[in-house]
Amino acid sequence: MPYTTRWRRATTARATVADQMNDPDSKRKMLRIAEDYEELARRAERRLKQQRQQQQQQQPKIQTDALPGAPLRSRARSRMTLLPNKTDKKRQKRH
Repeated sequence: MPYTTRWRRATTARATVADQMNDPDSKRKMLRIAEDYEELARRAERRLKQQRQQQQQQQPKIQTDALPGAPLRSRARSRMTLLPNKTDKKRQKRH
């Protein structure tokens, strides 16, 4: 379970308990605990977002001259299909 989910569940649970309390001081303290769990969830979300951004920046990017603007994968495939392979040559000789 991701930390964000865990902290959000803890927030909800503490807020529910606080709603059932009659003592104002205890209720205020329990709501403060719920707010602290919510802050933990926000921090975990920020960390997760930063990690994802760093991973995307670290991925190598391939640059080619063929078909500008086309997705990188299709560029590589289009170059590969232009060149006949050994199997194609053997088939041509048989026919």
